[in-house]
Amino acid sequence: MKTATVLFFSLAAGLVANPAADYVNFIRQTQADSGVEWDVTVASSGASLSPEGVGDPGSFFQLWSIHSPTAKTYLLDEQYVSSYLPSARLTINTMDPYTSVPRTRVDQPFSVTITVEGLYEGTDLTDIPDAALNVAFAHSVVNYPDGTHTLPTGAGAAPIMIREGYVKANGDTVVRYELTNLSGADLTQVEGEERFTVSSLADYGIAASVMDSKRVQVWPVATGSISGLSKTKRYIDIPPITVILDDLYPASETYLRAYRGAPSSSPPDPFLVEGSYVLLADSIPQARSLLINDVNDFFDKEGPYTLEIIHETPFGFDILDQFHPLNVDRTVEMKASIFTGK
Repeated sequence: MKTATVLFFSLAAGLVANPAADYVNFIRQTQADSGVEWDVTVASSGASLSPEGVGDPGSFFQLWSIHSPTAKTYLLDEQYVSSYLPSARLTINTMDPYTSVPRTRVDQPFSVTITVEGLYEGTDLTDIPDAALNVAFAHSVVNYPDGTHTLPTGAGAAPIMIREGYVKANGDTVVRYELTNLSGADLTQVEGEERFTVSSLADYGIAASVMDSKRVQVWPVATGSISGLSKTKRYIDIPPITVILDDLYPASETYLRAYRGAPSSSPPDPFLVEGSYVLLADSIPQARSLLINDVNDFFDKEGPYTLEIIHETPFGFDILDQFHPLNVDRTVEMKASIFTGK
């Protein structure tokens, strides 16, 4: 297949300072595969179609000017032109529909789709440059310092390379990850970002260039605790309950759930404890500390109860902490003496 190419040219000022009629200007096209040359005469500036279409291996173009009175020849410019024009773009897919910056959680899967167009697809690879057959793919990570939720500064800001390679086919290439590639002593508590870049290869003096770059932010698993209660006491009046929450996912609902009986995956008649509901629609994880008072009216029947911190995210729901038993005593004891008199 051959592709016509429009050539734009303008002669150097030092040459055209002399009368233009003293120069003969031409463009020479040399086919990279066969070495066959074509010359076409051109004016001192303007545009022209290539003398011969550009084949799959590409062509070299040179702009020449000859000074007729002296026969001196000047090579003014040269350029390699290929018949291919690779392009690529990246798409990151997570279970979180947030669109500003793709995001996920350390324990959740995500995927990266690399869409490539314009790579050479012929069977004859003779003299076909690597830049026509491949685009480069790179994957790196950066950990955020604990609790900062943002990029570090100094030496810690340098990304760690995870993978480098090439995509050799047009269309979609999907790379799937079951969980984050960040590292840390406790993987559930790390946070940072994973970066992906797709680039062209250097080609006949043309430098490699980034065609697309994307990142996904990775947040830790939330934690929570219930305190202020004793498992050995029987409560007529339930004291204040303290709930500590950390690293709540930016898009989440968190609340204290209670129900009668032992812990269960399908509890009977669960209810939300008033004053414990936390709704987040944010861009970074959050922490909360709750002191929940006056809950006696919710526990209207005596017996053991189970308390659970429920954390709902785009990935489902998690139980951050569980307290059992909360023993509620609704028995009224009467102590009295009976006297009879005459």
